[in-house]
Parts: sequence; structure tokens; C-alpha cells
Amino acid sequence: MKRPTLHASFLSNSRSDFESISEYDQEVAKRGSENFDIFFRSESQEHDFNFPYQIGTFGDPPEQAKEFKIPLKEGDLVILGTDGVFDNLYDFEILDVVEEYWKGGNFNGNELADLISKKAFDNSQDHTFYSPFCRSKLEQKGISCNGGKADDITVALGR
Repeated sequence: MKRPTLHASFLSNSRSDFESISEYDQEVAKRGSENFDIFFRSESQEHDFNFPYQIGTFGDPPEQAKEFKIPLKEGDLVILGTDGVFDNLYDFEILDVVEEYWKGGNFNGNELADLISKKAFDNSQDHTFYSPFCRSKLEQKGISCNGGKADDITVALGR
């Protein structure tokens, strides 16, 4: 059973304040003249590979939360996601989903979050996909694998 996590993100007109001690990561995609690019990505907070910080009984104290302050401009997109998102999607795949959605003209955060979640879920079910999780496993543990990682998948967006 997973322990509770602490996650707070505050958006203002000029910046995103982000505190996290959990399996959530944050990315900020900056809107350029023609497309988005990843401007910031929080680092994973883990004791060891696939062992994220979590709060709760016998968990990690809230004081270990990392704080990030990221300057924002109008049109920036803040993407919050659980490890099930970032273990199954490379940054370029997230940007591909965002760019394809943006062509439609209207922004609906729920629709875009659903599209990102669906892509992460599809990758998690693909046993031939060389996922970011497998890449990290090879880099950190020297163990090779293929396939997505079945895990909780949650996306929240701010704009």
C-alpha cells in the first residue's frame, strides 16, 4: 500500500512555486513563437531507484520537500504528473502530444491531461517499448529491460 504524498504547486501571474516530497514531477513547457520546449523539469526524489520519497507512518518527513520557484510567462504550460507519466513518456513524446493538441486552437486542460495520460497508459502496456523507466534502470542499476511500467498515471496542468 502506498503512503500518502505531499505535493503542492501554486501558480501566480509570474511564477510557479512548487514543493514536493512524492512521486510527482513537474515540467514547465515554454511557448515559443512556433512551438513548445521544456524549460524546467524537477528532479525525481528517490532514496534509490524506484523507491520514491513519501510521507506517512514510517515515511519521510515533510521538511525533506524540495522547493522550486520557476519564472513563468503568459502562455507557459505547467505539467504535473506522477511517476507513471514520466516513467512511460519521454519529454519529446509529451511535447508531441501538446503540439498536436495545440493545433486545434482551443485549450481545455482536462482534454490535454487526458491525452497525455492516455499516451502514458498506452506506453505502459507496450512490452516492446524502451521506456524512460527501463533507460533509468539500465543507467542506475545496470539492468536491461523493455516495456512500459504499469503504475498510477495522473496528470494536472496549469496555464
